[in-house]
Amino acid sequence: MAEAGLKFCRGKSRAGFSLVESVLALFLFSLAAYVIGTACYNCVYPLDIKDKDAESDVVIDLAVKAILNVSDYDSLDDGVDVDTPDGDTLKAYAEAEPTQILDLFRVEVTVTGKGVDKSATLFVSRKNWYQHTGDRDDLKQDRQDYLEDLRSKRYFNR
Repeated sequence: MAEAGLKFCRGKSRAGFSLVESVLALFLFSLAAYVIGTACYNCVYPLDIKDKDAESDVVIDLAVKAILNVSDYDSLDDGVDVDTPDGDTLKAYAEAEPTQILDLFRVEVTVTGKGVDKSATLFVSRKNWYQHTGDRDDLKQDRQDYLEDLRSKRYFNR
């Protein structure tokens, strides 16, 4: 009986995969994931592109660039002139509201002009777009207080 156990220990045991088998399996998995991902992208992309209008995308992009060049919040209410590639001048307005993240604003851009009425929403990081000078400091203090409260709760709940 002891001899049978000794023979079993000396025999070759294949309990796991070899390195070559593992690398081959990983390669086949990544190849299949790439093929499936590409197929899904090719199916979804035409659905997204049919709703796009090249002219309105250009107008919105120009309006966003013009608004991002505005240095202070009060200038957003007056509107910004946007020159289009075909020589027209449109007016871009933006309403910015601060988020809970310091210096991050949610901006609603509206472009109006000769037969154009487009809008878009974007998020912009600006330090000097607060309506009042103390708003940024108040938000910063609120976030610091929130983080300190969160840390103290974690510390005392251990």
